[in-house]
Amino acid sequence: MKASFLNTELMRLHDLIRRKSTGTPAELARKLRCSERSVYHKIERLKDYNLPVIYDALRQSYCYTRDVSIVFNILIDGETMNKVKGGLPYAFSYRKLRKRAHFIF
Repeated sequence: MKASFLNTELMRLHDLIRRKSTGTPAELARKLRCSERSVYHKIERLKDYNLPVIYDALRQSYCYTRDVSIVFNILIDGETMNKVKGGLPYAFSYRKLRKRAHFIF
């Protein structure tokens, strides 16, 4: 699985859990376009990262037991940066990007 897909998937799941709008596991599977079994695996992966995820039967949604903030870092090496322009202006140099290569979502 590519890292960019994994980060996007985890960001989406985190956002739904943070807003307490996941719905039941079956509803969450539809929102994430995956199987219900995959939902359970994704939730277990979050728990492996020591995130306090529980299923609230009253709300019928996954939620965090305390406030959680997740930082996603995207690191790009110089060789990859030379291959990918990413829609940045031509004058935007790698040196400027290297200083800002720490993105927080």
